[in-house]
Formats: sequence, C-alpha cells, structure tokens
Amino acid sequence: MPNPGHGSGLLKKQFVKPGGMLYQEMPSYVSRSITVFDASLLVGEALLLLQNATGDFIVVRRMKRDGSYYFYLYTLYEFKQRIRYSGGVISLEDALNLHEYTATQALHLQALQDSAQKPDLKSAVILDGTQPVGVIADENQSMLYDLPSQELFRSTATKPGKRSAPDDLVTSTDRFDSITHLGGGIKQERKPDFTSIHFQAEMPPTLEVGKTETLSVILSKEELQIAVGFIGDSKTVKVVDTALTIRVIPKRNLEIVGDSTVPDLHPVSEDTIPLFFGVRGTHAGQGEIWIVLCQGALPLSTIILKPEIVQKECSTDDVIRGGGIVMHDPKQVYMVKNQIQIHTVINGSSKRYRYTVNLPDIDKEFYSRDFQADILSRITPIVEKFDAAIAISSIERALLMEELEAEGNRLFKELFPDDLQQIFREKLDTIDHLKLYCEEPCIPWELLYIDKPGSDGKFFGELGLIRWIHLHAAPLKVKIRRQKAKFVAPRYPGRNLNKVQDECEMLQVLFSAEPVSPATRMEVVQALKGGDIDLFHFAGHGSGSSNDYSSCVLELELPDGVDAAYKNLTPAIVSMCTLCGTDGGNRPMIVLNACRSDKGSSFLTSATGFAQEFLKCGAGIFVGTQWAVEDEAAARFIKELYTELLSGKTVAQAIRVARASIRQMKDATFLAYAVYADPFTQVETESL
Repeated sequence: MPNPGHGSGLLKKQFVKPGGMLYQEMPSYVSRSITVFDASLLVGEALLLLQNATGDFIVVRRMKRDGSYYFYLYTLYEFKQRIRYSGGVISLEDALNLHEYTATQALHLQALQDSAQKPDLKSAVILDGTQPVGVIADENQSMLYDLPSQELFRSTATKPGKRSAPDDLVTSTDRFDSITHLGGGIKQERKPDFTSIHFQAEMPPTLEVGKTETLSVILSKEELQIAVGFIGDSKTVKVVDTALTIRVIPKRNLEIVGDSTVPDLHPVSEDTIPLFFGVRGTHAGQGEIWIVLCQGALPLSTIILKPEIVQKECSTDDVIRGGGIVMHDPKQVYMVKNQIQIHTVINGSSKRYRYTVNLPDIDKEFYSRDFQADILSRITPIVEKFDAAIAISSIERALLMEELEAEGNRLFKELFPDDLQQIFREKLDTIDHLKLYCEEPCIPWELLYIDKPGSDGKFFGELGLIRWIHLHAAPLKVKIRRQKAKFVAPRYPGRNLNKVQDECEMLQVLFSAEPVSPATRMEVVQALKGGDIDLFHFAGHGSGSSNDYSSCVLELELPDGVDAAYKNLTPAIVSMCTLCGTDGGNRPMIVLNACRSDKGSSFLTSATGFAQEFLKCGAGIFVGTQWAVEDEAAARFIKELYTELLSGKTVAQAIRVARASIRQMKDATFLAYAVYADPFTQVETESL
C-alpha cells in the first residue's frame, strides 16, 4: 500500500483520472489510491461495489445546494468499520452522519504543483476542478490495517435472499491508475436490487373527542399527493425486496382503534399498498401520532403528524396544522436483538408507556397500565431515599441491598405489564447488553430489579443497560485525542470533594487532559462552544429537581464582581453549544461526575436535562449521575470505566465491569450512573 505520509518532490509517472486528463506530475505525498462514492449511495450498494474497489482511501462527496461539493476522507478500514453495521437500506450520508462541519478540507491540484512545500495539514482531498484525484493522509492513518473480506460482508448486503456483487459490476473502463469512482454517474452493467418507494401518511387536521377518523398510510412506487384538506407528509425511501412493517404509535391525546401494526408488506413487488388505521381522539388539545416504516425492527423513516383534538366540530381554518416528516436515524442491525423503544403515550391527564421490545425470538409491543398521577411523583421519594443512604457495616450493606432490590422490583412491576415481566425473567441469564430508547430521563431504569423465583435476580443496570434518545443516531467510535480532553474541577471553599484531585490526575495520565481554568461559566461555555473537544469531564457538585427545569445545574466558580445568577451551568446553556468539531466530526464523550448530573424534568412538551441537551448538541457518549453519589465510590467507578474503555471494551462491557467493581461499597452508587451511547461504541485514543 502506498505511504502518502513521506517524501517530497514530484513523481514522473503518468497519472490518469476518470474522465481522461493526463497528469505528468503529482506530489509524492499525495496518495492516488482512492475510491470515490456519492453520499446518496445506499450502504448496501457501497458494500457490493467495495468488492471491486482498489483504493486504499475512500472519498465521499456530498452535493451542496449550489451544486458544489463537500468531501469526506476515510481509510478503507475506517470506512468499512463505520458502515458495516448500519443496515443496507440507508444512504452513506445517514450512515456516516455527514455534516458541513465534518467535511475534510479540499485543495486544488494546481496549488500543490505551484508550491514546493507540503501543506501543513494532516488530511486533505486533492481536486482537479470538482473531481477528487488524490488525498493527503496522516502517516498513521494510512497504515491502518484492513478487515478480511469475509468480515466485511457479514452485513445485510449478502444475507440470504440478498444479491452478492457480480464480477462485472464495475467495468474495467471505470478504473484509472488506482482510482475507482463509484456511485456517481459511472456506467454499471448491473445494479443491485434497490427500489425507491414513496412512504406517505395523511389524516384529517381536526378530530373530535370520541369520534373515529381514518389515518391513511400508502406505500407506492409512484409519487403521491396529500389530499386537499388533510395534513400529511411523504418521504422517498430506498428499500430492498424484503418484508416491511408499518407501526402506528399514538403519542398524545389519541388512540388506535384496531391493529396498530401491519407486518409483511412488500411494496417492491406491488405497485401500491394502501393501509387504513382507525384513530380516535381521547382528550381535547394538541394530538401527536408517529407512523414508522420498519425493516424488521430497524426503523427506516418516521412521519409525525399533529392534528388538533376538539370537543366539537370546527372548521379546518381554526386548527393547528402541525406535522412534519422526520427521518429516523436508522439503528445498527446487529444490536436490535436486545433493544426496547419506550414511547410515552398521553391521553388527557392519563399517561402510559408503549414498549416495542426486540429480544431473541421476541418482536412485540406492550403497554403499561395507565398512570392517572404523575409517575415522577412516585419516583422522587425513591431517589431521595438513596440520596441519603449510606451503609458502613456488612450488615448495613446487606440491608441496603435489600432496600434497593425491593424498590427496584416495585418499579419493575409498576412500569412493565405482567407478560413483559415474565419475558425478562425467562431471558434474564442471556442478556449481556440492553439498549433502551427513552423519553423520561428522570426514571431510574437502571434500578429496575427483575425477580426470578428460585435464583438470584438482577438490576437492569447489571444487564449492560445503555440508554439513547429517539430520532438520533449513536456513533460506533469516539476518539479522544491529546489536547482535546478537558476537565472542570471547581474549587468550593470549605466544600471541596476529597477524591477530585485524584480524578484530575487520572485524566491527565490517561488522556493528557487539560483543566478548564478558571472553572467559571464563561470559560466552560467557551470550551464547549469551540466545537473542538473530544472529552469533557466535570468533577464537582451538581443538583436538580424532577419538576423544576431551572434548578438543574452544575455548580461552577463565581468570578469576583459577578452576580451569583450567572454562576452555574444549566441545560439551557448547553443547548446553545456545538460539540462536533470541524476536523472529522468526532462525537465527544461527556462525563458529569456530580450529584444528580443526569436529572431531567418534563418541561413544556419534551424531556429535558443535561443528557438530552448534550446528546442533541452532538455528544456520542454521555455519563451522568441520577442521585447523590459518595465521593470515593464515584472516583473508583469512573476510573474503572475509563480503564475498561481504553482496553478496547465496548461501552456495554465497560459499564458492567465498572458497576460490579463498586457494587459492594457502602452506598447505591453502582446504580446511580445513567449512560447514553450505543452498547457497542468503542473509545480510541492517541498513543501518549
């Protein structure tokens, strides 16, 4: 494989790019061994085409609105790793999470030929006009090993019933001196079996309480129009000829009359599939309903409609025509086997939870019972109990564990219906990770305790429970690079935490982390808004309330002469930050090792809190506490977590080890941490 990191001067070997221009001179630090993909190409198509690709580097190009392009550079190994579990029916743009701020810098070839010096850049895409003709890559990056071909194609692209790549998929005329240009206008003799279908949902803009109306869902190869006087949206989705499922999820003030799920749909082999669902308003006010198109358990696209629910008939001119299409970020196929998607369903003052459960041999939906009162009012006393809980002797620790198991089992039975409880009892010994999509950050899901007659039960936290939020995608890799790891350790005169200094020293040793100093709000916000941070670690005091959004804070230092109102960091301030940098779009790791740093509240119409705001701003991993944690246990937990991640463990594996390491300590800290990520996310660091 060519090593583009060394050398200077010019190569005299002739170089030809697709399209025919001849280059007599090319700087030797430029690698010409590239494969070019368009961002609109489906992952399945890319996997098939990679069997014929010869480049050591992958360049993905994404068109801007003005017709120019963004470019994204990957090693072949990195590219395969990023897309191999994404599922075959989503675009590279979605699978790679491409954004303007993650684009690789582009340089024109003429500028390189006119300069005798190598540009001071770790990576760049070299262009002739708008055509990529080479790349500059970091030496270490260029030497990354490749995956065996049999590993690459353990994907949806070559599962039974899917087509493998034909030998003549890319013709010999498409290749010129190690450059392969795929997915963007190159003539191919045969294309994989992907078909564009139109996914549309529509319904009346106004529903009367108690009256059933029709929600129409159509899958068609022909473009569709929303009926006059209706609200609705449509989306074009590329699919393979496999069974699809429509799931209808009533979210607010609505209920489904009849079936809410229709499986075994084949829109590729049928011209049009019309589906009709009975929808009934339950309480006056804003309604909300989600219509999800799935391939098995994998959500492909989601339409959200928001009709108005009224007590009596009114004209459409008086209603709120809310609604819109949201492309649900597809979740990796390999992790769907242990997954629960939890949706909050509200009808008037009544609330219940809808569980879409995907476990081995289980693909089913369940509903909790109705909660007439605020469920959070039941959670608060439990959290407050463990805020103050401390056990010194072995007898006290045993009693504390009994308390934890009893309260956790009560929550398990209160939140989950009987048949779902039984499924978890039967599957208890086979679950080594569990991804949970949730909207209620205040519910301590980790504390739920599964009782199993005749044997020891387990807390959800001990199952490798990892949370995530709906309508966002989690990365599979998070990098922590030198000079991009920051920690905040405020000084609290008379209230300093004993183990914080050890924690800071650990961060400096493991990551060459640098302190944000002084630890004031201005400095912290500046660090977060810079968009150039891989690890943000807070070690200090925090507080929050389950019913007061404004009280959720991380306590910082107060500069002289500044009013105390401007002292602390809040979720609202975090929401204004951008966490992804411009040099590769790395999704950072956020660790808030503070009392109640993960506490959120139901504010307006959506769940809020530090976890949600950091994730929406681009974080790839979030770790935070749900109740008061003991200083020594907190420091030990975080040390174990970092150590396991740096040893190559996935997040799910690392969190299980970290929890087990402090389980026998004197408080409930081992269950206090909420972790948001993909269970299979791994952390990479630079050699120190």
